[in-house]
Amino acid sequence: MSPLFLPTTLVIVATPGTGALYTPAAGLNRGTLLASQRSGAHNSSHSEFNTR
Repeated sequence: MSPLFLPTTLVIVATPGTGALYTPAAGLNRGTLLASQRSGAHNSSHSEFNTR
């Protein structure tokens, strides 16, 4: 076994994957879109959130 095996394995296991980063980012983004809609800001690029 190479001396770099253990540190490399720890780095790979400890870093979050794409899904672990995307899911909270999508949730936070939707929260800000809904908050801006409720405050009266209009965002036409996200028409599925516009109910007016």
